[in-house]
Amino acid sequence: KDTGVKGIYNFTAEPDTITTNKTSVISFDLKGFPAGISSLDSLNVEVLESINLITNILNKVNVSDGKYFAYWNGHDVNENIVQDGRYTIRIIGNDKGSLFQSTKTITFDRTPPLVIDTKSDNQVITSYYTGREWSKDAVNINAYLQDNLRNNLDHFDYSVYNLNNILVLNKTTSMNISDNQRVFFTWNAVDNNNIKVNDGTYFILITAYDKAGNASLPSIIT
Repeated sequence: KDTGVKGIYNFTAEPDTITTNKTSVISFDLKGFPAGISSLDSLNVEVLESINLITNILNKVNVSDGKYFAYWNGHDVNENIVQDGRYTIRIIGNDKGSLFQSTKTITFDRTPPLVIDTKSDNQVITSYYTGREWSKDAVNINAYLQDNLRNNLDHFDYSVYNLNNILVLNKTTSMNISDNQRVFFTWNAVDNNNIKVNDGTYFILITAYDKAGNASLPSIIT
């Protein structure tokens, strides 16, 4: 919100979770420092791990009002990839010796999540037609989703394939997974068109995704 006080406004870092080969765009507006004698002495955008400086991604002097951009791709000052974790983007302005700053948190994560301990309550589904509709026999499946960073899981999907490796069904969950947890879903032996599948053996693949876009290896149940 623009209060009329000079400083940093509209500070964003998008996306705020990145992985290898992805870049976060940091943007902000500087207001209250017209060009000339009233311009800002210096402006820096830094990446910190706790209180330790990782790299400086913007360094300007004699800065006046305007929109500014900086970019971070998960590398340190030596262009080495940083460790997975949460980092601080800090903007520091020097106004004639008076310092002001603004910060945001950004996550770097290049480790895929895990799907473990997959279980089903039944490995045989028997469906029959009542004359009006198919019976509701189904298999209930659950799996534990795990990520190396807390609150970084995003969603999971499950796909069903037949023995010919043909995709029968693909479902993406709409839930936002806040942390490591067990998830549950049901397959009613139908395909993507909600039509009952033929008799046979099917493989269900469960894949988890984190907020950086990393995908787990699928866990498979028959």
